[in-house]
Amino acid sequence: MSYIYHLAPQDLRGTKLYPLNKLKTVFPELYEQHAQKYSWRKETMQGHIPILNCLWNDVLHFSPVHPSLVKSALQGAGFKVGQWRVFKFDARKLEPEKTVLYRYLHQDRRDKYTLPGNFEPFSTEQLSEINDLSQRTKSYYRETFREGKRPLMFVGVPHVLYKGSLDISEVEILEL
Repeated sequence: MSYIYHLAPQDLRGTKLYPLNKLKTVFPELYEQHAQKYSWRKETMQGHIPILNCLWNDVLHFSPVHPSLVKSALQGAGFKVGQWRVFKFDARKLEPEKTVLYRYLHQDRRDKYTLPGNFEPFSTEQLSEINDLSQRTKSYYRETFREGKRPLMFVGVPHVLYKGSLDISEVEILEL
């Protein structure tokens, strides 16, 4: 099986998972709350995703890396990590024309949208090559902990980006 993962929002309403920009019209108060994570990097919200021809916040973000690996690496770096609820999606159910792989090849955020190969059409066959946590990400966690900062949990982790909303009523939830 080819699985991808998404942290389940604590304040989830209904049985659909919405991209941030859609959340703005469906649940405006939740949008305000979730948009806060971009407060110090607002330019990211306006980033244009090639292939899908949409903005960063028009897509759902998934990780091909099992969340237990992310959680373990964060704890190994020194962070205290609480309980996680994670949606486990079968990637084969995504519509390919609405899905793109974001490889996270760039080192500098300014290169994110222009670096050749950073975004490419998605296929489930790619998931087996990108389902582990890189040394780059583990080093980032350790450095962030040493600096006393809060980490972005998926720096350096490839993403599967899906343009649209998804029904979660029958999706498996992992408790980690």
